[in-house]
Amino acid sequence: MKGQRFLVRIFVWFALVSLIFAAFLMVAPVHLGGEFDYEYLVQPGDTLFSIANRFGVTQERLAQANGIGSSPRYRIQAGEYIVIPLYSKNVKYITQENDTIWKIAKEFEVYWVRIAQSNNIVFPYLISSGEILTITLSNDLPLSERSILANEAIPSGSSSSSFLLTRSSSPSQSSGSSSLGSSSLTESTITSSGSKEGSSSSSSSSSSSTTTYSITSKSSDTTVTTSSSTGRSPRQAWVWVFGQYPQAQMNTVKEHSSNLSAVSPMEFFLSNNGSFSITDGSGNHYNNLCPEIQSYGLGCYPLVQNDQNNCTGLSTLLGNFTLQQEFISYTVKYAGEYGAQGINLDFEPSNNCGNAVVYATFVTDLADALHENSMTLSVDVASFDGGNLWNFVLLGEGDADVILTMDTYNTPFNASNCNFQWAGSSFMCGFSKMYAEVPTGKIAIGLITQIDDSDLGKRFGEIDLYSTPYVIVWPYAGNPIQDQYWNSFGDYLSGKT
Repeated sequence: MKGQRFLVRIFVWFALVSLIFAAFLMVAPVHLGGEFDYEYLVQPGDTLFSIANRFGVTQERLAQANGIGSSPRYRIQAGEYIVIPLYSKNVKYITQENDTIWKIAKEFEVYWVRIAQSNNIVFPYLISSGEILTITLSNDLPLSERSILANEAIPSGSSSSSFLLTRSSSPSQSSGSSSLGSSSLTESTITSSGSKEGSSSSSSSSSSSTTTYSITSKSSDTTVTTSSSTGRSPRQAWVWVFGQYPQAQMNTVKEHSSNLSAVSPMEFFLSNNGSFSITDGSGNHYNNLCPEIQSYGLGCYPLVQNDQNNCTGLSTLLGNFTLQQEFISYTVKYAGEYGAQGINLDFEPSNNCGNAVVYATFVTDLADALHENSMTLSVDVASFDGGNLWNFVLLGEGDADVILTMDTYNTPFNASNCNFQWAGSSFMCGFSKMYAEVPTGKIAIGLITQIDDSDLGKRFGEIDLYSTPYVIVWPYAGNPIQDQYWNSFGDYLSGKT
């Protein structure tokens, strides 16, 4: 009898261990060998079933990949992260009634611009029920910032309701390759029921003999007409757009787009801890204006700014090579995500801070990284820091494509003597310094509205005389640009100044 009891105990013990082990296997995360594991932040109202249905996987597969037990009923909570095991980074989505591109982007936690680019959807981004869209997923950006972009509003002039209108002609459907990357992996088509059906640069070119300037973007080609027979190098006229209040400025940009080449909207920031950010020091995030700008046939070069009230962020960045490489990496990623042709770097010291040699090296590293991704770099400079950060010669010898001087605005047209500690003592002093220290093909002359307006004709006269390749205007206090600037831009681009 004792022997039988002992055997029974052994059997019971073995059964209990087996049950515990089996239960552990059921809730432990399991890598299922898929081609792509998409990181997803659970949203309010999400259930495991709704997520599985949205991405075209089974609820059981999703639960197994995340170690979620079936009792009580595959429970998940908003704010937790899960992994979605997919066979491809590209999934197909059939649009439903009342869908908008913004709604789809939010549900898949991707940037709406990425969806628009992948599917050749242009401003004002209309979609209709029954279209098959390619959704390209990526884990490249931090989940917190990906969430900010996924919730970003559509550009001005495109109300949410306008997205429900039917396009007069459907865009050509993507075969799976995205303007932000492509994949040869098998794609999945997601229907309303969740079932799956398997389915099998900004580079610039210029020539003294040509009469056009071509900006090759990731999604389209933009051609800006320049002088017709003078044999001059192509010219570009840019404006900045303030992130805080872009609507009035964008209205004038749209109205006068034929007198422009490109726009530089305020988008990105250097935090005081030396890191890249898509929010300013007050936590404000400015909507991506590149799609709207490009819909007018213009190039888009987002502005990257530091906190110009102190040196903390700039000093931290330049003192740490690892931070520099991280900043460069994120700048390139977000510029690509925004569909930009390049970046405008506006780091300004609040006092004598910075190291000119380190900064020039950093600028060249950033330019090289952008060039590798078919984008360009323009850099703002001035003389008021005495050369501690901005060394015109070093920056001009580096790999940045455009060097923009701020010495030529906020100043009278001429002065009897130039103070090169502060070349901004006059427009002509700053102008002369640029031509003395920066290669001619990289020179951009900066102007600011409402300060130098009375001398605008003289300033453009000098700019034209030297066939300056770039003119960039900063709208004073974010006000719309006046007609006299648009007229001067038009004459400058056509060589009629």
